[in-house]
Amino acid sequence: MFLQLKVNRRRPAIGDVRRKRMTREEIKGGILVFQERSRITPPGCERLPYYPPGSQPMKNLLHTTLITLLTVSLASAEVTLYVAPDGKDGGPGTRQAPLASLAGARDRVRQVKREKPGEPITVLFSAGVYPMTGPVELSAEDSGTAEAQVVYRAEHGALVRLSGGRSVGQWQPVADPAVLARLPEEARGHVRVADLAAQGITDYGTLTVRGFSVASQPAEAELFCDDRPMQLARWPNAGFRRVEASDSLQRVRVDTDRLARWTGEADPWVFAYWH
Repeated sequence: MFLQLKVNRRRPAIGDVRRKRMTREEIKGGILVFQERSRITPPGCERLPYYPPGSQPMKNLLHTTLITLLTVSLASAEVTLYVAPDGKDGGPGTRQAPLASLAGARDRVRQVKREKPGEPITVLFSAGVYPMTGPVELSAEDSGTAEAQVVYRAEHGALVRLSGGRSVGQWQPVADPAVLARLPEEARGHVRVADLAAQGITDYGTLTVRGFSVASQPAEAELFCDDRPMQLARWPNAGFRRVEASDSLQRVRVDTDRLARWTGEADPWVFAYWH
């Protein structure tokens, strides 16, 4: 049995080489080759055969090792696709030519699975906002396996947002006299308005009644500012007003003259509870 140790010119060779009664056989390329005189095998160890360099058993061993390493390397291959807000769907999805959306990434994953079946796929999203105009459907064909997983995730440290909303801009002070007349004088210089239709936003959903004994309905369009949902304009801004008198459940008198501003409102909404 042969043992190879790297030369350390400043201190003795590692281990207890001197205690094992070994003699130096030769020095080749900075490697000390020792031949063990003793044939004693330490407890718990198995004596391995020695194959001289160039022998057929050694060639077979190297060949087997190479195949094993190659197999492990191929088994661990992974396809990485990249998505960025300034990307373009339909492309290869490389770092230099990223995709642009979740739907585009899904379609590219399907293509890769057909071209390279059995390989893991990772989809990396760069930081940014990805607008979505509709739902993205994932079916059984989009799934991976335990050996070849399909993973969608943000790049390390990236803040990624998939948003079905639209950015609203071009806010202007209210200039319509009829609208200003409905606002309290102290609020007229602080209210802003935006033309949604001019910005291509025409689907606002449907405002539905909520409350006791009413089933949940799909939400109407909501406005968010600084990641906070804005409350639909109402009066009072919080709580309720007291009812002074009522002729019936359909006719009440409240303790304010503010309602005089709303006489021209064609679709008023009143929420109340009775006790």
